[in-house]
Amino acid sequence: MTGSVTSIGVVYPRSLDSADIARHLVAVLGPVLGNRHVGRWALRLSGGGEQAPWVETTVSDSDDPATLLALLGHFFVAEYAEMDVSISLPGIGIVDGVLRPEPALNGLLLDLPDAMLFPERAPNRSETVTAAIRELLLAWYDLSRFDCAFADHEAEFDIDPKSTEFGTGHYAMVALPVEAAKGPPLRFREAAWRLSPMGG
Repeated sequence: MTGSVTSIGVVYPRSLDSADIARHLVAVLGPVLGNRHVGRWALRLSGGGEQAPWVETTVSDSDDPATLLALLGHFFVAEYAEMDVSISLPGIGIVDGVLRPEPALNGLLLDLPDAMLFPERAPNRSETVTAAIRELLLAWYDLSRFDCAFADHEAEFDIDPKSTEFGTGHYAMVALPVEAAKGPPLRFREAAWRLSPMGG
């Protein structure tokens, strides 16, 4: 993906293994992480070295469930991996993105191009993008419970591997589950800066 991106990170419980993460990923493929070609996602991964070369394939929701889970399990533990997805964001439309795993933290990082989120002809989009990402994370959490999530411009995982809390002030937006029986299932915290290409 070329150009600047807005990154959305999701962290799952450390007790889950790659097979568990694959099941979580299956739950959000389609309803949350869509695609331009119905039911198929382009997947690229490498295990490193001559014995595990770069592989380009597709994942399909019509695959045998065991095959699909095995492919997504490999995706999550690969030395490097990425999957093409398309996200439907309220008030914005369809945005193409790239999903990458962060196995050391049981995380997934979704990069969305700023050119699609913040087009030049649409100034002051920060509030629209922030609201759309909140809706995306609520839909994701409804299908696949995670420990925490974040969003920011050009963000990476900045979290202590022994913790489930993000450091204060590291991201424009942080989402944490709420245990209360009533109300939204996620609590959103926002930093002093806005969610925008320039972080301003």
